Amino acid sequence: MAATIAGAAIAMIGQQLAKRGETKIRVLELVLEQCAQLDALNADYWDRVWEERDLGLEGRVESWDVRGHRLATARIKVLCRDGRVLRALDEVNRTGNTLGSYWRSGQRDPIELEGRLAQFNTARAEFLAASAAMVESRSAIISLGS
Repeated sequence: MAATIAGAAIAMIGQQLAKRGETKIRVLELVLEQCAQLDALNADYWDRVWEERDLGLEGRVESWDVRGHRLATARIKVLCRDGRVLRALDEVNRTGNTLGSYWRSGQRDPIELEGRLAQFNTARAEFLAASAAMVESRSAIISLGS
């Protein structure tokens, strides 16, 4: 009887550990999805600035999906506990806001604009690097626990 109870307890503990591992994997997948979504939105923003600046198209930046960007940012902030990713997220958003404010103000000094675009691009690259590093380290931890 005691052996049966112990066996059932061990099975329950095993199920709980498996469920915990599945939850960690799902959260990691969600964070990765939102990081990718955010970078895609940032790339789209970059393209829209280029279309207005170099092609003379109007209203491209204005019609950018700011709601989607805010939603992806919020999801990352809720789900992610990686300090490097969160710092990179803050920086890419800060440089994007700085670029957006400058662009919407109607100022078009080529040197100033190129500097802001470069800062934004650097921040985007760091965000991607931080996201990739987080996924690699979490994947390694999850695989060790499986």
